[in-house]
Amino acid sequence: MIRAFAHDRFTYPLPADHRFPLGRYRMLREAIEEQGIAQVEEAPGAEDADLLLAHDPRYLDRVVHGRLTDREQKAVGLPWSPELVERGRRSVGATLAAAAAAVDDGTGINLGGARTMPSPMPAGGSAPSTTLRWPCAASASMG
Repeated sequence: MIRAFAHDRFTYPLPADHRFPLGRYRMLREAIEEQGIAQVEEAPGAEDADLLLAHDPRYLDRVVHGRLTDREQKAVGLPWSPELVERGRRSVGATLAAAAAAVDDGTGINLGGARTMPSPMPAGGSAPSTTLRWPCAASASMG
């Protein structure tokens, strides 16, 4: 059965009038489970080492400790909270777990969306490079 990774149980506070549809991830997980489309697993949290494949260490430190600049915070578009940081780790973890499942089983799904956050990137990289570099490194170490 296809393995899918969800992080919807890790919620974060939003202002009452915020337009982000946080509940849609729960609804998607529930529909996938009810219809038996995939085996849904809780997404693991990405470790700092995973995140540092794409992000500058100073940026990661600012994110984790709630010290984003006004410009960075505006680019994120969501109010900072420790819960948001954990949700972000789970979102990336879902992508990495789905990539590992694809390497192992041929298919893997991240049921949550992932946004590319603007940040200083080492060597001109971008956040999606985490998704690409990690499975490639994992495949190389497995084979």
